[in-house]
Amino acid sequence: MIFLSVSPFISVLLQTPAPFSAIRSFSMEPVLTRGDMVFVRPTNDDYDYKQDQVVVFRSEENGIHEWTMHRIVGGCEETGFITKGDANAQIDQDGRYPPIQQEWIAGVAPAAGDDVLKVPFIGYLFLFFSEQLKNTFLLSTMLALLALLIILRPRAT
Repeated sequence: MIFLSVSPFISVLLQTPAPFSAIRSFSMEPVLTRGDMVFVRPTNDDYDYKQDQVVVFRSEENGIHEWTMHRIVGGCEETGFITKGDANAQIDQDGRYPPIQQEWIAGVAPAAGDDVLKVPFIGYLFLFFSEQLKNTFLLSTMLALLALLIILRPRAT
């Protein structure tokens, strides 16, 4: 349980996808929706990606600033993969992103048959905290309250 709670925060700090990631948008509906907590299996350069796999990718230098979780719908290792959010009308490569290179992919969402492994709604908790980490007033207030709780807690004698 501790790993589940700390994992998304480590992801924010290290800028890597965590073994558990909260879905931030509705682009993968109906399979995944905002607030779902999804398992992410890390991959390496030797991984054999297949069509219909849901992958996590990012490439700052190519305009993909946020970790994106979309499905491979075409392409190959040599020319790059074509990706698409299940709910999106167009592929990501229609003016949004270049073909996704293998080295940009950090992991895949494991599936059992056609179902991506997920825990519905739990991701909302992590979305709230990750979005509020940018709010310096709220963050400092939360840290001050935590410090106060530690200082004022009853001590065993």
